[in-house]
Amino acid sequence: AAIAAAAVNAVVKPYQTQFGGDAFALVWHKRTNEVSCLNAGGLAPRAATLEHFAKGIPSYGAASCAVPGFVDALLELYAGYATMPLEKLLEPAMRAAEGFPVSKRLSQAMELIPAYAGPEVSELKRIFLKEGRPYAPGETLRQPELLALMQGIVDAENQREGFYDGEVAAKIAGALQQHGGGMDVAD
Repeated sequence: AAIAAAAVNAVVKPYQTQFGGDAFALVWHKRTNEVSCLNAGGLAPRAATLEHFAKGIPSYGAASCAVPGFVDALLELYAGYATMPLEKLLEPAMRAAEGFPVSKRLSQAMELIPAYAGPEVSELKRIFLKEGRPYAPGETLRQPELLALMQGIVDAENQREGFYDGEVAAKIAGALQQHGGGMDVAD
């Protein structure tokens, strides 16, 4: 249930979480009354040296990005605790990516986007603005690329490869490098 809920949240609450972000989990083991923790806070890219950040780490932008840990967290939880197939667990999120009514809160978050400037926000605007304006509450937001991403994770022989290798990894690293980030495909 936690895997399914986290994936749905990444689709319908992108202002809170996302597949390119981090994740942390606590798992209570009823039989032993013990708690395991999972820290999937992304690692810094290998290029993130003290010299590179002599003036500090920026608060936002490509140079502030760590290697995404969210997908790895979902797959670690899946490998250790899931009782259902991954495709079944991601099914609600994939349905949401096909189209869901925008909430009032998401619409309010989208209202910030038109003021963002620079080439690094062009994809953000393309996905989360409708004809240059924020989606109104109740309008349907469709995210076919996110649906394809989840399907690629499910379909990959090794699910991690569906995100951390190949085309997806190259797109992430390329976009970040284009805008001043230090992450590469090896990260």
